[in-house]
Amino acid sequence: MIYRTDFLDGPMLDAAVAKAYNIQGHFDPSGEFYAERISGDLQSRYGYHPSRKWHYGSKIIEKYQVLFTMIHWNGERMYEATAFFKNGKAFSIGRGKTHLIATMRAICNFKLGGEVEF
Repeated sequence: MIYRTDFLDGPMLDAAVAKAYNIQGHFDPSGEFYAERISGDLQSRYGYHPSRKWHYGSKIIEKYQVLFTMIHWNGERMYEATAFFKNGKAFSIGRGKTHLIATMRAICNFKLGGEVEF
């Protein structure tokens, strides 16, 4: 199924970010997304939540020097994140209710072209 990245949220947005970074993973029966790490004969999985956990999201915000603006969009107060790529020669915008959601939508819009298929 194909989804627009600017409407993704929660585990689906986390999975889209993982896909943008070529991180392998899967959804568990509860609907949470887990990334998989393989090192030699060892395989482990961990919750990957860049749109909900600052531990993951802050590194992405720093990498792309994200600029935030508070906006009113469709009658709601939201954050608009502008992420810069290729040494500032390209940028992408994402909107969301939190800094992390807005940033991850901007990343997915740039890296996945605005749509993702799962």
